[in-house]
Amino acid sequence: MGLAVLQQTQNEDYTLAELSRTLAADPVLTGRILRLANSSANTGVEVARTAHQAALRLGVRTVRNVALGFTLVSGHRGGSCRNFDYEHYWSHSLAIAVAAQVLAARMPRMVPSEAFTFGLLSGIGRLALASIHPSAYASVLTQVRDGDPLRLAQLEREAFGLDHGELGAAMFEDWHLPVEYAVAVLACAESPTERDSNPAADRLVSVFHGARSLADALMTTDEDAPGLCRSRHERLAALRASFGIGVEEFGQMWTQVASDWNDWGKLMNIDASTTTTPARLELLARRADRLSETNLTPGLDLSATKIGLSAPKAVAAAAGAPTAATPAAAAPAAPSTPTLALPGRISMRVLVVEDDPVARKLICFHLAKEGHSVISAANGREGLKLAFEHYPHLVVTDWMMPEMDGIELVRALRRSEEGQFLQIILLTGREDEARVVEAFEAGTDEYLVKPLNSRILLARVRSAQRVVALSQQVRADAEDRNRQVAEMAVLNRKLQLAALTDPLTELPNRRQAIDRLEQELATSLRDGLPLSAIMIDIDRFKTINDQYGHDTGDAVLKEVAQILRACLRSTELVCRVGGEEFLVLCPRSNTAKAALIAERMRQACESTVIRHGRFQGR
Repeated sequence: MGLAVLQQTQNEDYTLAELSRTLAADPVLTGRILRLANSSANTGVEVARTAHQAALRLGVRTVRNVALGFTLVSGHRGGSCRNFDYEHYWSHSLAIAVAAQVLAARMPRMVPSEAFTFGLLSGIGRLALASIHPSAYASVLTQVRDGDPLRLAQLEREAFGLDHGELGAAMFEDWHLPVEYAVAVLACAESPTERDSNPAADRLVSVFHGARSLADALMTTDEDAPGLCRSRHERLAALRASFGIGVEEFGQMWTQVASDWNDWGKLMNIDASTTTTPARLELLARRADRLSETNLTPGLDLSATKIGLSAPKAVAAAAGAPTAATPAAAAPAAPSTPTLALPGRISMRVLVVEDDPVARKLICFHLAKEGHSVISAANGREGLKLAFEHYPHLVVTDWMMPEMDGIELVRALRRSEEGQFLQIILLTGREDEARVVEAFEAGTDEYLVKPLNSRILLARVRSAQRVVALSQQVRADAEDRNRQVAEMAVLNRKLQLAALTDPLTELPNRRQAIDRLEQELATSLRDGLPLSAIMIDIDRFKTINDQYGHDTGDAVLKEVAQILRACLRSTELVCRVGGEEFLVLCPRSNTAKAALIAERMRQACESTVIRHGRFQGR
């Protein structure tokens, strides 16, 4: 649904009414967007009750971005990368999103709902790498157990040619998300990619760092390493200082973020239950100080909250005869391939919706005996809620029920993205032709007439098993194709970077220099802004090559390239255009400023002694 909204809004002829109708087709997505529109950041305004009202309040751009983010959450709840904790990744991302929304409400020229979306998607590059290269990325993650994001990015570049920040920026560009998203995600990941100055992106980065500090602190547990607790406590102090938040006000903010995180977790079926308090975090930080003073070194690993790491988890499930109410111990489960139960058969998650307690208990008994995991509800409204919490493979529902009948339930399920893949068996006491037609037009897959014959019911269920298995295979094949497409995108990105980068110095090459010069010149002429260019040549470079060899010459070029890069601001660009020649572009700089920049680079080169083998010089 998110991709459908994305494609629709790329058409210049779309209307807000058409967008609202598209959103209304998915009640789950509509509920989440309404929750965002009516969040605590929008207090004091009338409650939005329809998709159209929510779109008017949030704006088309925000609705598009949020819809994409929520769709990604629904479709990527698990995967095969054994060292990537998918559950923690989304829980942490949601905490960052909620905290970013609250912090953005304090800043001028910030849209809280857009900060929420960026926070939710800020780590999408890591999720993509775990999906595209599950085995290789698992090996990378084993080498960064201390949670160091810079170490992670370095290993990603070594393994894949780009880090998660660069991949996330490329994905944002492909999705036509705001430019500041791509610039900000590069800065948040501290990727070495050259990027233009962007005030909107700078504000997003500031909010992100504060939100991540708040999210990390919120998810701290007593089992976390004392040193990590102390670090998080110090980062909270820096957050309060940076945003000018008093102690009492910060306590209120903490409570608001924790409450919103928990509410969103329930809405999106994401675990948001593990929270601490500022007082508890302070106690944990003091414990770290006491351990440091007594020179004790606890034998605990750092919690990898920054990069979503976890040891592989063993999950066991036992199927038993369920009750009519929601099982207290039943944990919401994301859609997954059914597990093997009996030889030649697959076990499914089955939802039984029946208002007659005797009939419901009997149906559940037969299904559980077949090895299926069964949950049940007494009416259609309760059944709809359970369907979106547990993602069953099969729904067996009665037609005539209080509050919401079976036909309404079927239609509501089919309107949602998750409901498109369900198998549905409808039960009724009547068999007239009009009712049969109505049932199948509503979206029913099978139609059984009461009183039920258990052998026929189980035969229909086995037929549904075959369809579910085929559906899972089709989806697995589609995921493989998507993975291949993603791998091609990564490869194309590598080739693009290689085509625009000098392999020796890792600076932009002549081709990129010319392209960038044309862009900056057009901007300068259009906006009436100054633009300066500096040509640099290394003195006596030919003599170095002749006397000490080309290896030494290459070492000199690499060292000079690093010196020049370190002297420039993020808006300026140094390129190697050939041999020992470099070009520096200085947007918004007149001749006097360019002369100062050139002198600064010359002095830096003059003061640096370069050594390689027998060579030593400046």
